[in-house]
Amino acid sequence: ASGENEAHDLALSLESYTLGSLSGFAGQTTVDDSNRFTVFDVTTLEGELKTFGVMVILDHLWNRVARNRMVNKRTWIYIDEFHRMFSNRYAAEQFLDMFKRARKWGLGMTGITQNIQELTGNREARLMLANSDFLLLMNQTPTDAEQLASMWSLSPELRNRIGTARAGEGILKSEETFIPFDGRISTDSAIYRLTTTKFGEG
Repeated sequence: ASGENEAHDLALSLESYTLGSLSGFAGQTTVDDSNRFTVFDVTTLEGELKTFGVMVILDHLWNRVARNRMVNKRTWIYIDEFHRMFSNRYAAEQFLDMFKRARKWGLGMTGITQNIQELTGNREARLMLANSDFLLLMNQTPTDAEQLASMWSLSPELRNRIGTARAGEGILKSEETFIPFDGRISTDSAIYRLTTTKFGEG
């Protein structure tokens, strides 16, 4: 029957993900995900495996959000190199869907990136930026500062604040309000040595 042929073709197309070279996510995890803090690292995933891996992780995260909501727990997700989430269409769409539903499900999402240009050039990422209640914007390149200023109709003063900011300075967006801040810390202080991310310092 044609249905059986289609099932056979489908099984063959999925074989590499279940038994073949891309089967890394096919088995039971050995990670104890009941911990309060879990890190997923996808930096070494490439090609089809990266797409599949990110989709598996996003699905796992949403299932965890749902479980936490059932027992009245909030969930926080932090995404470093946030712009990489939008390099794949499937992951971007699923991630945007999570972002839209986050608040009602007790989920707080925080993205961290130095490549704002990759976000402003992506439709899904621009929607997330435009609808975020809280943003912390540090120094940007002139081009990026101009794009952000245009997105939110920033005044020339605020545009200059993120286009010429020194390390530790910027603007904070809280709902519809933009607040300039100066959070510079003396490089001689203990707090600076504890919080610096510069290689070789601390």
